Amino acid sequence: DGAAEKRRILHCSRRPPRRDPLKCALAARPRDSKAHRAVTSQETIMINAGIIGLGRWGQNLVNSIQGKSDKIRVVAGATRTRAPEAVDYAKKQGFPLVDSVARLLADPKIDAVILATPHSQRVELISAAAKAGKSEGGE
Repeated sequence: DGAAEKRRILHCSRRPPRRDPLKCALAARPRDSKAHRAVTSQETIMINAGIIGLGRWGQNLVNSIQGKSDKIRVVAGATRTRAPEAVDYAKKQGFPLVDSVARLLADPKIDAVILATPHSQRVELISAAAKAGKSEGGE
């Protein structure tokens, strides 16, 4: 039927609606996780996130959410090198810089992990975050 074919073509050619990046990043998380409940329920839940990587991009990510979001806040950070600039930045933003990624992932206060690291390091970090039961997201 020509009309049905025309509807199918129109439907397939439409751009998908713009999606909430937080919902997209957390949608695949286990249904019992705090992160999943935060995006699927009406209750207000604050996600406590740890950030791995506080270089230029990591700082940009923190600046975009810290004190501006009612859904997520950064509560700890970890870096490969403890550069004085990263320590000062974390202190200025109100969260501690922990000694290692393993310590950050072991922290029970942290619900999710933000990865601001080179792509070559992400597979290992995503695997470690999953084993620690943390939701993870990267940009």
